Amino acid sequence: MSGRLDGESTAEARRVCSSAAAPLLVDASELRDMGADGTALLADLMAEGAKVEGLSGYLTMRVRNLQEEREHPLGRDRWRRKET
Repeated sequence: MSGRLDGESTAEARRVCSSAAAPLLVDASELRDMGADGTALLADLMAEGAKVEGLSGYLTMRVRNLQEEREHPLGRDRWRRKET
């Protein structure tokens, strides 16, 4: 993957990845940015066992944040004390 992953490029990447043999290895070293749909695609691929290499720290953080939101839908707010 390279450039920006969003919109049409995400749909194409999803089609290509869904037809690839497992285990999937994604080279994201030239990926510079991604929209919400691109972030979701990488999170989905990783949840399915794909290995993503070369993803920048910032983009990795975005994918991990989405994974955390999916695992804990209430997010960090569930730990906050309710004010009375």
